[in-house]
Parts: sequence; C-alpha cells; structure tokens
Amino acid sequence: MEVIEHKHPLDLINLEEKYAHEKEESDEDDENNDLAIVESFRYLCQRCGQEITRYHKFYYRCSKSCGYSIHKYCGELPPTLEHPSHNTHPLILTEKGWHEWWCDICRNQHEPQEIRYRCSPCDYDVDINCVMVANEVIIHL
Repeated sequence: MEVIEHKHPLDLINLEEKYAHEKEESDEDDENNDLAIVESFRYLCQRCGQEITRYHKFYYRCSKSCGYSIHKYCGELPPTLEHPSHNTHPLILTEKGWHEWWCDICRNQHEPQEIRYRCSPCDYDVDINCVMVANEVIIHL
C-alpha cells in the first residue's frame, strides 16, 4: 500500500499473529484479580497522532523499516469524502502543507506536516481525528 505523505510502500501487519504467543498475567494490584494482557507493542500513528497498540489487530508499517506506522483505518482513508460539517464541496485528503493550520471543527492548531481533509475553495480544514468521530465515538478497527 502507498500513502500520499510517505515515500515508501507500507506493509499490512497482523498483530494477532505476531503476538499470539503472549499470555495474560495476573494483575496483583487489582482486587478482582482480573487478568491483564502484557503490553509489549506500542507505536504512534503518523496520521492521527494516537497510539497504535496490539488491540487494533492490524496496522501499516513502512516496508523499508524507517519507523513510519499508521492505523489500518487511517491508512485506508478515502482520498475524498463528504462530511456533514461542510456540505458545500467534498473534502480532499491533503498531504503536508507549509504553514500551521487549524481544524474548523475542533479548533485545534496543527503542525504543517499533519495530514488533513481540506476544501481549498472554502479554506476549510478538518483533522483526521474529527473525520473519524461518528456520534462521539472514535472508530479504530
């Protein structure tokens, strides 16, 4: 797979297969003595900025081992989309820009290198996290 903001192809990694040998351990601090899964895998998604853990089941990793990783969902975002926050034009997935920008939904400021959905004619930007929010639940499969 290829994404617009990264120069190398990405491989889909199945975390269930990779970490199938890991077992749950007893959590001594827990009064119910529930089992807790040993967490030995953590990366940061380069698209949405949230953590990738083995509970996501799949993620994309750079085939050249440069450290670039993204959630499977984030890697499969469509190049254009209709969004209820802006029904004038479709939003286009846009790679890195030259200036800081603000999401027109959450009003958070972002660095130029952060990918976003944009309507250039209206100067309207939406960050990846706001695109993924549906009924106030973040969708990460």
